[in-house]
Amino acid sequence: MCSLSEQIELPFPQPNKIFVAFSGGKDSSVLLHKAVQQFQLLDVEIVALHINHQLNINANQWEAHCKDFCESIGVIFYSQKITLSQATRKGLERRAREARLDAFSNILPKQAILALAHHQQDQAETIFLKLLRGGGLNALKGMSNLTPYKHFFLWRPMLSISQEEITKYAEKNHLTWVEDDSNTDVSLSRNYLRHKIFPKLEQKWPKTIKRLSNSVQQINRETVVLTRFLQQEIQNHILDPRPFAKQSLSLESLNLLPESTRFLLLKQWLSEHQIQLLQPFLHEILRQLKDASCGEFVVGRDEELKHPTEILFFQKGVLSLYDSVDKVSAVEPLYQPKKNGEQDDWLLDNPLSIRTRTGGEIITINGHPQRLKSWYKKQMLPRSWRKLPLLYAGDKLIGVLGLILFDFPSSNKEVEIRWVKTDKSTV
Repeated sequence: MCSLSEQIELPFPQPNKIFVAFSGGKDSSVLLHKAVQQFQLLDVEIVALHINHQLNINANQWEAHCKDFCESIGVIFYSQKITLSQATRKGLERRAREARLDAFSNILPKQAILALAHHQQDQAETIFLKLLRGGGLNALKGMSNLTPYKHFFLWRPMLSISQEEITKYAEKNHLTWVEDDSNTDVSLSRNYLRHKIFPKLEQKWPKTIKRLSNSVQQINRETVVLTRFLQQEIQNHILDPRPFAKQSLSLESLNLLPESTRFLLLKQWLSEHQIQLLQPFLHEILRQLKDASCGEFVVGRDEELKHPTEILFFQKGVLSLYDSVDKVSAVEPLYQPKKNGEQDDWLLDNPLSIRTRTGGEIITINGHPQRLKSWYKKQMLPRSWRKLPLLYAGDKLIGVLGLILFDFPSSNKEVEIRWVKTDKSTV
């Protein structure tokens, strides 16, 4: 959609329901009104979702306004109050955004479409902020029109619409909206750009925001081609995954490539697993992959790494991606003893317990005893995984919590090893 006078182009053919993030401000009011006007004759249900951050003394009045607005245009209205966490170094803007997305995640069904009212100026501000943080091509791409997020989609149909056009639409249709006084607080980074920087840029170079928007569209078209090339190239380096790993790559073949190509391949590979890393961290990983024989990196979606989600581990020419220790140890081992014979009697006399590793542990696999330490090395598991709790039956080590069950006394000597994924499925 290039103009509010045109029809909104849907991200998917004729969805039966569209959710709209509705703050009550001018932008989201225009988006909600436009969606209702276009889809009121079609079999598409519009639902407005309002998140009350409880940060402003007028927050409850804004919520009441949103409810009244939705009733006036015949839209289903749903609201939820949230409280922002203070125990973090993140700025207020980011904490509010993440808390809002978490709230949406708890509300929305799978494959839902959530429409957001981001426009041209929001796009320009996003590009500047990302570039100031040291972003590369992804920074220049700005926000995408359609973005998968957890189990639903973020849809931004107004990215090519100017703020001036939004105001004209609101006035023409006699819309009412709330004014958040925090939008004038220039101590917030986005507001500083909006009120201090962009007016000067527009004065010196008219239509700066529009030109940035056009550049983003061109960059996105070119990025599609680059991404397809990288996805195809990654396939040339994929190996059969190590036990328990999500995916493994050949370091020998990767290191034959130019450094710039390796950087883009690693970045693309991680992004396919929803992992975004800053450039200095990516360069450090590449340096160690080239020079070191073994190493481990904690990575994930949380930049502060308070809740890391994945581990990159490389050894003997193989780079593998694993779940974090926290995610693995949270899984109970799949074990239901059979109610018959010697196995049942032995387990009754040897209750299950969980213990920490102390060293020197012995395991048995298909009747052959070996050291647990040797088994870890053979599997080439991340070093942090070697601290996972152990499962005992009496004084016999029979498994690693969340990973594997070893042999234990049974009337059948052929004991099958069961590898356990974190989604509690067996392979």
